[in-house]
Amino acid sequence: MPFSRRQFAKLGVLTGMGALMDSSYHLVATPLAGELDRNQPGRKSDLVITNVEQFVVQVQDRGEEIRRGEVRRHFVYKISTNSGITGYSFGRSHPVENLPRVREILIGKDPFAVDQFIAEGLCQVGSWEHAVWDVVGKALEMPVHRLLGGAVRDKIRVYLTIVWPGKGDQSDVPFERQAEDIKFFQDKGFKGVKIRCWRPNIMDDVEALKEIRRVVGPDFPVMFDRTGQRAPWVWSYDEALKVARGMEEHGAYWLEEPFERENYTSSFRDLLPLEQSPSYQSIPRSAKLRKEVGLRITGGEGDNDTRLFAHYLAEDAFDILQPDVILAGGILVCKQISDMVRAFDKPIRMVPHGIHGLPLAGFLQVAAFSPTTHWQELVMTSPGMLPEETLAPGKRLLKNKDVFGIEDGYMSIPQGPGLGLEVDEAALDHYRVRPEKGSFAQ
Repeated sequence: MPFSRRQFAKLGVLTGMGALMDSSYHLVATPLAGELDRNQPGRKSDLVITNVEQFVVQVQDRGEEIRRGEVRRHFVYKISTNSGITGYSFGRSHPVENLPRVREILIGKDPFAVDQFIAEGLCQVGSWEHAVWDVVGKALEMPVHRLLGGAVRDKIRVYLTIVWPGKGDQSDVPFERQAEDIKFFQDKGFKGVKIRCWRPNIMDDVEALKEIRRVVGPDFPVMFDRTGQRAPWVWSYDEALKVARGMEEHGAYWLEEPFERENYTSSFRDLLPLEQSPSYQSIPRSAKLRKEVGLRITGGEGDNDTRLFAHYLAEDAFDILQPDVILAGGILVCKQISDMVRAFDKPIRMVPHGIHGLPLAGFLQVAAFSPTTHWQELVMTSPGMLPEETLAPGKRLLKNKDVFGIEDGYMSIPQGPGLGLEVDEAALDHYRVRPEKGSFAQ
């Protein structure tokens, strides 16, 4: 879809391209000297970031009963500009100690310099990168996905990561209950689920899969998440191979992060040399496991270095790459990873790591422009509770409460400017947590 006249005119005002258009908004010839003058290195656009602020909102009214699984707490990242355009993202928690560096990177700068911000370290606090894109999209009155290559789709199939209350390893949850709860979501139209495989007896999760298959049938996608070193202990290679073969036999869709990792850091320190990264050390085992089983092996949700994703592709480490759209560095970094997947020309996909609540806005922008993405994860989902119910409290912070609609297991992608959220600033102020010194927001 071409730019509208209004969008084209606004682009001219914001970027200094006004002299390229006549009064009818048609492109006209421009003297080369004038064009070069307008594009001198270091020239700022008329749009400038004037302030950044982070704070917490807790969406809860007095006396209100809270249901387990509802997303009520949001970390808010706000960018103000000289034009009155305000960018918001609802992201992951970044330490307040990072805020001085964020201010140094952003304040006084042209928000269109997203790649430069990433190079200067903003990739370590990706929630801010989302807020920058919200400013840019609002400035051009277009959704972010349109600015980064168009829309491959306007909705995305979602799968639900279910975590049962009780023990973290789920060993106190009967197989029959897992099967019944998954059947509940299948009956509601959802197309796939993911559950943990942390039980002390490594083959118990294979037994759970057998019961789940009996209830939901042979074709419903059931994924398993080992979550590497976040699990109670790290599998040996032989343990991973035994579990993977059992899951393959009973039709598991994928096994996620069977070995340790954890490259991501939310500080502004330098990245480890690539060969010292725990994730890098896991590549040979993941690649070997892929060759020995037909089950999909996935990973990458904690990584923050595009070099790692390039090595994953070069070494055939995973069938599916799973960068987190915040932890990996942001929306633009995920586009770079998606482009790498396409460049390697292999049957590999990029399925971003999940989140729930309002931060989904940035994740869905990636789903809209990435041709290698065919799922979006919603995490964590409480058994028996629909995602719409989980999202409901957060929508009190928005004017466009119809956003994140779900139909037949597909979630709609926001089409409004920027990230597509019409933030209700009065609601933000009402639910804002007034912090004590030294907390998340200052």
